[in-house]
Amino acid sequence: MKKILLAFALLISLGISAQVRVNPGFRAGVSLADLTDIEGKRKADFYAGAFANIKLTRWYALQPELTYARQGSKVRFYDNFDPSFGSTTEKLELNYLGITINNKFTPVAGLNLNVGPYLDFLVDHSNFVNPQNDVDSGVTLGLGYTFKNGIGVEARYKIGFIDVFQDYADDDFYNDYLIVNNAFQIGLTYTFNLKK
Repeated sequence: MKKILLAFALLISLGISAQVRVNPGFRAGVSLADLTDIEGKRKADFYAGAFANIKLTRWYALQPELTYARQGSKVRFYDNFDPSFGSTTEKLELNYLGITINNKFTPVAGLNLNVGPYLDFLVDHSNFVNPQNDVDSGVTLGLGYTFKNGIGVEARYKIGFIDVFQDYADDDFYNDYLIVNNAFQIGLTYTFNLKK
């Protein structure tokens, strides 16, 4: 019985390995980023990166990605914490280089749904803020369509789980808030077809 199960497992693994295709590609677009629990507006900027689409079955691919994303928010600061004293709006820049492991599902030809965890490393930020963490982690959810020529369109939502902001003004006032990254990404992709 053990030999039969071993032979069956070997046949399945050979079948899967025969179907595996790896196609590299690029992705880039507009990022509309914001931070939770901070009064402000979404900041429009860009993201760009590369990926390897590892097609494991007809409907599923594992897609590791390396992406540079400019995030943050347009933040409104009130003088003396009182709106009657006036306010200023500043661009809060948080720029990340990140790794995403996307699970990409293709229920019908061209259309894809993707979900996966990400790990971002802070590479640059505005001088007037002091981020608490140099690392951010969260999840991405998205929808896309890839045409036969390899060009694709994508829309994703990215939400962080880690409080990224260091409260430098008044810890007692700010500690009740959880300030995390979130961003909508809309862009184009190109997947190289390496089939011989």
